[in-house]
Amino acid sequence: MLKNLLFPTTVAALAVAGLSTLDTPAEARDTALSQAEPSEGVAAEPRGATELGAGTFDISVGNAQATVGEAATISVTVTAKGGFKCNDAYPHRVKKLAGTGVTFPQPSVTGAVSGKSIQFSIPVTPTEAGAHAVTGQVKFSVCNDESCHIKKVPLQATVTGT
Repeated sequence: MLKNLLFPTTVAALAVAGLSTLDTPAEARDTALSQAEPSEGVAAEPRGATELGAGTFDISVGNAQATVGEAATISVTVTAKGGFKCNDAYPHRVKKLAGTGVTFPQPSVTGAVSGKSIQFSIPVTPTEAGAHAVTGQVKFSVCNDESCHIKKVPLQATVTGT
């Protein structure tokens, strides 16, 4: 009887332990993109991911500034680290773009792979003066010789309307 009770518990514990080493949704991880102070063309200090992502990539965010009603661009760069590379067969994307005081001409943006980096250029237009938080989700894949990992990391950026 004890064996019957322990086996499912052990299997469940092993499954949870195994999942903790796999990529989990960004909301469940203590992973965040760094956010620079609002200024035109300033890239934030790169930050790596936690858990399995530690040491596999860095992400930098360049916030945007523009006159109200004029287009600006938020830049996001993912750089693979160590023995990892960017998976050029994966549809890298920034999606779920949202923010108040700004508009987006498209709800998501695809990334372009160049060597060990993926570059995202997110068009945005401030509709009001002041600093406006922009959120989204950066979805990409990095690989090494043994495996590929799909990452979902929250985007935090600022658009300043002048």
